[in-house]
Amino acid sequence: MANRESLVPYKTILEAKRGNPDAMDEILRHYEQYIDYNSYREVYNGSETHYICVDEEIKSRIKAKLIYKIIFHFNPMKPPTGDP
Repeated sequence: MANRESLVPYKTILEAKRGNPDAMDEILRHYEQYIDYNSYREVYNGSETHYICVDEEIKSRIKAKLIYKIIFHFNPMKPPTGDP
């Protein structure tokens, strides 16, 4: 289970749902390393060497999906489970 300090505060998610751009930016910054990791792509150049880099298109798609899910699918009437 995730450490409580590593979670995005519920209040921040509610503010993002309501359209606060600063709250949405805070959520995106919180998940930035995770998004970067899942955006890695192996690239080959002409001399058959390869390297791994962040694919910006994949990264932007993941961010867009996260924003979409927060705005349209997060249900504020269903509070999080766990300790108060």
